[in-house]
Amino acid sequence: MKKHLFYLPMAVVLLSAVGLLINISTTMIYSNLPMYMKNVLGASAKTTAFIDGMVEFISYLTRIASGVISDFMQNRKKVLVFGYGLAVLSKPLYLFASNVMIVFIAQAINRFANGTIASPRDALVGDVTSEKRRGASYGFMRSMKTIGSVFGAFIGMGILFSFSSNHNAPDHNDFLIVFTIATIPAFISFIILVFFIKEPKNHRECYEHHDALPSPTQDNGPSAFLKRHQNGGIFVLSLITALTATLLSFYHVLSFVSWPVTFCIGWGLMIAASRPYPNLHSILLRLFGYLLTLSAILSLVFACDQTISVLMLGCGLLIWYHAAKNTPTLFAQKLSYVLVGIFLVLLGYFSYGEIVHLSDTTLIAPSSYVSLFLALLGLVFLGLGLYNFPEPENIKRARQRLSMPFWLIIIVAVVFEMTHFSESLLTWRANEAGLPQSLGPLVMVAMNIGQFLVAYPLGYLSDRYNRRLILITGFIFMIFANVLMGFGTNFFVVMLGIFFWGAQMSTTQSIFLSLISDVVEKEARATAFGIFYFMTGLCYLASSTLAGHLWDTYGYQYSFFTSIGFASAAIVAALFLLNPTYLQRK
Repeated sequence: MKKHLFYLPMAVVLLSAVGLLINISTTMIYSNLPMYMKNVLGASAKTTAFIDGMVEFISYLTRIASGVISDFMQNRKKVLVFGYGLAVLSKPLYLFASNVMIVFIAQAINRFANGTIASPRDALVGDVTSEKRRGASYGFMRSMKTIGSVFGAFIGMGILFSFSSNHNAPDHNDFLIVFTIATIPAFISFIILVFFIKEPKNHRECYEHHDALPSPTQDNGPSAFLKRHQNGGIFVLSLITALTATLLSFYHVLSFVSWPVTFCIGWGLMIAASRPYPNLHSILLRLFGYLLTLSAILSLVFACDQTISVLMLGCGLLIWYHAAKNTPTLFAQKLSYVLVGIFLVLLGYFSYGEIVHLSDTTLIAPSSYVSLFLALLGLVFLGLGLYNFPEPENIKRARQRLSMPFWLIIIVAVVFEMTHFSESLLTWRANEAGLPQSLGPLVMVAMNIGQFLVAYPLGYLSDRYNRRLILITGFIFMIFANVLMGFGTNFFVVMLGIFFWGAQMSTTQSIFLSLISDVVEKEARATAFGIFYFMTGLCYLASSTLAGHLWDTYGYQYSFFTSIGFASAAIVAALFLLNPTYLQRK
């Protein structure tokens, strides 16, 4: 097989093809999902926005963990196979989406998978490309993903238009046809990833001679099989119980769904980090403590006797504490405390007066005393975990490789990412300017066309000219987009603004990734990309909240004016902080 195509490594071309196909599948569903939720499931705009915000946050929150795990495992492809596998498995769930909760679960799994994929994928591209080709490689990959998004939106609309007898109000079966066909490109992309994309041998061999993790002691005793397979076994069991709890709560809650899922993810991470492996006694104690704790959560969810529920929760956590305390490694022990603490704080926060209306359903929340008790207990576990928290040598070395140039890039990225907010608001702006609601996917088409037309050319130019100059060009695109959407009085001007919004997304994202690859060593790139995506998620959450508040309180113009202000500040920050002298990798 040829190792290069279009002057790019074959691995980059194949990864781009995978991104193209998975984006076709995702966009076929995503571009029609708002209409499906509104017309078929009867969801309100508030519920739809809540689900979109939550799943996007899950995606960005996952990216930093996937980056650390990728650097820790020193194997990009395994993490990619896991992430893309989850993305593929999430597609058929839409075929059973008879209520909003199943849509939420499918979206959450898909965005979790997307977050898992991002950091190791970008790190693998950085590994297989030279510094002179990185900008073009990231730009090409993003262009292919954008083509997939455009094709997916058009294909989804075309299928719905062809099979629907009423174009103004498609029914449930019409949408199911779109969702069914959307699974095909997703499965093809997974086949390409598994059988045709190879991780470079020198990349793996480089890691085999240092930073190798100790393997568990091999024995032929009766518990040897359980010890060797506890990672996958306990994680799968945790996943099954978490999904069961979610299914049981379909007609009762929304926020509570995140608790067992969060707990399940935390368990998987903790077990994966427990090396050397704990004994069978410790495994059974943890499992019993987990099940008892989950039972207490279900008791709280279904508004059973709260005293019994709290006692069950306390007993489960005490067993957890005992099992974690006897963990062979201090890192796994401390990580156990931190994960339980985060889980309990979230439990207390969401249960305190958190009322979410979902169709005709209202969240059943415990009393404020129970919420306060859970939050305080969580803080205690957080304190136990964070006090003298041992940093694994692999992660410590990766962190030490993140020098000052990397953090300067992050500062500029944080300022600029405050200009971004939910694309749903762009659709609302287009509707106010005269775009019919049935043609809402055209907003995504215009945005993705803007990304496609500039991603590769500007990425190519960034490899030959000053990356800072190209990055500032993207910032100017953002200002231009906000001016057009903030002051535009007709549909065409607003759509032109959306086009430039997409253009700046591809430009800035590709350049930021290239800059990070330039200043961060290979062994720490996935961690660096994870930090970048995590900060992006925090800024997206903050800027979307701010933009929504300004939109409702003062009008849509103020949301775009604020974005212009942050983009202008980002230009100033880039001029002063991204000086080529400061960005020399040491």
